[in-house]
Parts: sequence; C-alpha cells; structure tokens
Amino acid sequence: MTAAGTHLLGLEVLDRQLIDSEDELCGKVDDVELDSHGGRARVTAILFGPATWPDRLPRLLTPLARRLFHGEVTRIEWDQVAELSSAVRLRLRTSELEGRRTDLPVPDGATTRLSLLLGRRLEGTGGRSRGRVYDIEVVEGESGPEATALLVGWPGLLARLGLKRSVADRARISWDQAAHLPRSGSW
Repeated sequence: MTAAGTHLLGLEVLDRQLIDSEDELCGKVDDVELDSHGGRARVTAILFGPATWPDRLPRLLTPLARRLFHGEVTRIEWDQVAELSSAVRLRLRTSELEGRRTDLPVPDGATTRLSLLLGRRLEGTGGRSRGRVYDIEVVEGESGPEATALLVGWPGLLARLGLKRSVADRARISWDQAAHLPRSGSW
C-alpha cells in the first residue's frame, strides 16, 4: 500500500483489468506510456494488445515474440482513467476503444514504456550497480501521474510483489537523480 495519491505502476496498474464506463470488461493493462520533458516524466497513456507483450518477455525470447505478436495496440490517454482500484476504470465505453488503435509507440528519448524500464540495470557513479528497476513510483498531479522514483534492488522487488509497504532510501532513486545516472541496456 502506498500513500494517498501515490501509486506503483508495476504493482497497481500493470496487468489490471480494464472496465469501461458501463461496467463492462474491455481488456487488461499491458503497458504504460511515459513522456519525459525537462527532467520530469508523467504517465500519458495505457496500452493494451498483443504487440506490447514481447517487451515484457526475457530478452532472449523478444525477437521470436515480435514475429508472433505484432500489429496495433489500443492507446487510452491517462485523462480517460476514472479510477484506480483493483481494476482500472475508464471514462470510455468499449465501443469507443476501436478508434484508439494505433501502432505501438516507439521510444524516442522523450517517450518510453514501463515494460522497457522494468528489469533494466541501473548504474550509479563509477559504474557501480544500483540494482534492477522493479517498479516506478508516481504521484497524482494536475496533468496526470508524475514519476517520482525508481524502486531498485531487493527492496524494490518486494514492493513490486506487494510484500513491503515502504522502501528504504537506498533502494528508492528519485526520477531527477535517475535521469543523470548511466544506464545498462537501452531504455
């Protein structure tokens, strides 16, 4: 559990059932899009559809999975999210989702996806490993949730699994600080 207005994207959003404005099941959250400008990152959309799945698999399986699972995804802007609870409730009807199908967004330096960040190794100064990224903490803001920290290492993993309520400062790297750290792998 996190403070009011604070959420862990991996634990509380990813893989949650999507429920439309008429209480109909309409999919599951397969990925989350983040947009970064001026050292800040905010959640801009929820993505669902098979084309998002390959990036969530181990790297060895990704090329094969991309051949099998491709095509369009449904992109729902974050301002269409009405509520986060055990499910993600939308302000849209299922019939309105068809018009939101698009190609899977390609990271461009300013835009990335949660699936591309989770599991990546983060290095501190001197190339020393800070651990793998296991979740991203966001705080509700006026223009949507804003990323505040990366949760890394064992404490981050325990938080992602919902087994730990708070994360020690050494395992909680502020988004501002993380933007300046060298990263292993591409994200």
